[in-house]
Amino acid sequence: MKKLIAFPLLLLSAFLLAQPALRTIVTPGPVAMGEPFQVQYVLHDMPGATDFELPSFKSFKVISGPQVYNGQTYDADGKLVQVQNVVYTLEGIRPGKYSIAAAAARFGGKWVRSRQAVIEITEREFQKVKERSLEDYYLYAGEDPYQKIKKNLFLRVEVDKRSCYVGQPVTAVFKLYSSLESRTDIVKNPGLFGFTVQDMVGLRQGQRSTELLHGKKYEVYTIRKVQMYPLRAGTYEVDPMEVRNRVEFYKAIIPGKTEAEQTIREGVLDDEGFSSLANTVVYETSSSTEPVKITVKAIPEAARPDSFNGATGKFSVQASVVKNEVRSNEEGILELRISGAGNFTQLTAPDLVWPAGVTAFDPEVKDILDPQTAPLQGQRIFRYHFICSKAGRYELPALSFSFFNPDSNRYHTVVTGVVPVTVIDSVKKRAGLQVLKAAAGKGPGLWLVIAGGLAVIAAVIILFLRKRRAGQPVQVEMPASPGIPPVSELLADARMQADLEPRKFYAVLRSAVWKFFSLHFALTGSQLGRNNLVNVLGAAGVSTGIQQEIAAILDHCETGMFTDISSQDDQLELLAHTTDVLEEIEKQVRR
Repeated sequence: MKKLIAFPLLLLSAFLLAQPALRTIVTPGPVAMGEPFQVQYVLHDMPGATDFELPSFKSFKVISGPQVYNGQTYDADGKLVQVQNVVYTLEGIRPGKYSIAAAAARFGGKWVRSRQAVIEITEREFQKVKERSLEDYYLYAGEDPYQKIKKNLFLRVEVDKRSCYVGQPVTAVFKLYSSLESRTDIVKNPGLFGFTVQDMVGLRQGQRSTELLHGKKYEVYTIRKVQMYPLRAGTYEVDPMEVRNRVEFYKAIIPGKTEAEQTIREGVLDDEGFSSLANTVVYETSSSTEPVKITVKAIPEAARPDSFNGATGKFSVQASVVKNEVRSNEEGILELRISGAGNFTQLTAPDLVWPAGVTAFDPEVKDILDPQTAPLQGQRIFRYHFICSKAGRYELPALSFSFFNPDSNRYHTVVTGVVPVTVIDSVKKRAGLQVLKAAAGKGPGLWLVIAGGLAVIAAVIILFLRKRRAGQPVQVEMPASPGIPPVSELLADARMQADLEPRKFYAVLRSAVWKFFSLHFALTGSQLGRNNLVNVLGAAGVSTGIQQEIAAILDHCETGMFTDISSQDDQLELLAHTTDVLEEIEKQVRR
């Protein structure tokens, strides 16, 4: 019988969709009869899907499901899209090839269907039910239970290399081998000190296989698989993983008993859910992996380029601007895209030499990486926001990016091209110029007004310098300037993002707030920091309450850039509040 699952409305508006997709993903076969495998139905970029129609699984045993997971991922164009994943865990009942039926979802008033998939179920090569031996979990009279446990239940750790360079990954896999009926609790995860760690597989994935070891076949459970990137040269030790086992043996042959049961848990140390049956006996043991030493070699000093900053692997680099033409005091974005395979998580933002007249801010970082590949493959994108106060043609200089290739044991340097940017006069500035041109034809009266305004500005500057020399608190006045756009214009880009992508909204709003202070208080570079801003606002006579409001707005933006914290209504409310606070700062400084 088919089931319907109601889905909540997702964040993106339906009219922004590109290529909605509903996919069926099945564990690659063949799969042995009685072995669990997963069927996933993935709704990719389908916000607003209201119903989900699941097929029946008549030819399989349903172990668990449906389990629904919500998440986000980046598509091929680097766009953040919403994903919903409906997961079933099944077992094959009998050998053969079977079709996994398609699923369907209602989207945009129409039903969208996935494709069918095929899975092959085979008989176990090393056993059939009638040939299954019970001796592993049957305890004979006089048999040492602890020796039996030691032989039939143990941990192993496997690493793909024991010597590497700084930044070169080492893959470690922690496995439990078992032919017993038991429950295993993880009491200590290994310490991986000296490494940046990227998880690949955990208990949640339920990865299970069969291996032949010393002539005996075991059920093998992958507890954890990681790739570790060394931070410094030296000898490091992968600490043991420790577990506690509760093993149940039968004192007599149990009719119909054909297979041992194994449970692995993490972070739970109790006896709940494990009760011995009649005619059984339970023993407890502890086991651990052996510590593993990893020798990390320093990157060679010989021929090291000046632009090398720790990148290890194979990379390419590309630089571009989002818009080739911007207005004066309008925010531009330079994207530096590093692609390839290597220690992406250790890459830091390259130092760029900005031309005179360009004010730049600390970059945002976005990763598009495949965590299942070692080394990591994909892209790390640095987005530098910048503004230019004067019109003209600017050239953002070429960047040299160097990396060490451990396969060839050589350094390589790649260079971006020069990135041109044209800055044109803003509307406000052009309007100001038109006023001056008009003044030329209006006679001396208007010129006297303009001259008077300039005299007021000069008086403010002289007062500022005198008070600073005298050691008095300086009350900074902020006269209106035709070159500085109003608050509503500064926040226009954020207002456009409020009904689109939430995280981008918070990033654009945060950037606009800092741009406000950069323009009004002539802050650049390292001056654009929280501590310095407090000093500047205090000296300008801004009240403590307003300073606290600004700090809260920046905190809210930085939280929203990395988490899903609000709805569109919350964003519009924050935008309105930010407008009020920035306009209040202008009023207080001009008093």
